[in-house]
Amino acid sequence: SSWEALRLYSLGLDAWAASRMEEAARSFELAIERDPEFAMARGSLGLIHIQFFGRVDEGKELLQQALDDANEISQREYLHLRAVNRQFVDEDFEAALADYRLMSRLYPDAVAPYNNSGRILQRMGRFEEALEMYRRARAVDPRSPFPLYNMWIVLNIDLRQPVAAEQVVRDVVDLQPDSPWAH
Repeated sequence: SSWEALRLYSLGLDAWAASRMEEAARSFELAIERDPEFAMARGSLGLIHIQFFGRVDEGKELLQQALDDANEISQREYLHLRAVNRQFVDEDFEAALADYRLMSRLYPDAVAPYNNSGRILQRMGRFEEALEMYRRARAVDPRSPFPLYNMWIVLNIDLRQPVAAEQVVRDVVDLQPDSPWAH
């Protein structure tokens, strides 16, 4: 309902893509202040709280509120919110995987279904399948560092393949030369 809220949300997504999580969270908070019913901004803030800030309860509450407020959003956005709620709030991983499969068929240009499926499969100990999902996410958006970070973890920690992991982290450095994590 607010162009300013949409602008702030877009800035938040850009900051998230650049791994500037504090800035992303602040942009999402401001977007919600401008439009208290902005479901996607609320959901994105919830995910950042869960995945990057360790504020799991607060993040789950924001995700649930986002899904509850998802009255006037696109099918793509709704499916995404439902899937992340199933993944992070309900912890119903099979249902989340089913939603992500549906999303990837309907919206093959979306990174989240592949990347998030990989995270679930990784958690389930299905490392080769997780790696394939991260590769698909990387193919959809070669500029996103997140599939690479996840690939590195699977290769280096789960599969104990440090040589392959080294190449992945070199790709992260190429994408984000200022990333202290990658260095």
